[in-house]
Amino acid sequence: MDKTTMGAFHSEVHTFKQNIYDKYGIKAYVISDAKDKTLNLESIEECVIKIMENDHPEYIKYWRSKTLRTREPDFVTYCTIFTFFARNAGYTFDRIGQFINRKHCSVMHQYNTAKNRLIIGDHVFMDTYVKISKRITEYVGIIPKNTKV
Repeated sequence: MDKTTMGAFHSEVHTFKQNIYDKYGIKAYVISDAKDKTLNLESIEECVIKIMENDHPEYIKYWRSKTLRTREPDFVTYCTIFTFFARNAGYTFDRIGQFINRKHCSVMHQYNTAKNRLIIGDHVFMDTYVKISKRITEYVGIIPKNTKV
């Protein structure tokens, strides 16, 4: 999908979600398999870290560390959301694992966990997911059709 089409897609999804909220008072969450190759791993990481710095700065030292590990639920949530966005941006489990110093099977488990937590609407997960999603949307933005100078 090219940048213009991806931008139109994101715009339509936003409109759909807003209409559902306006009509029924319910927040709708949309999971897409649309691949957006313009979103690289470093960009996703930067967005996750910004939210982590605001909400849980004590976890920064664990991010991408080869020696420090933690199983704190909030930290695992950040890793899971990173994996979800990275996989949906088209990266393989191997590539994501290389990037965050984890094995591909751990990354696959995180991705499946993210999908399940989105399906059941886990409130703690959803709050963090929405913050990171908004940050990514602000980071990437919508590409204007008229790019001539």
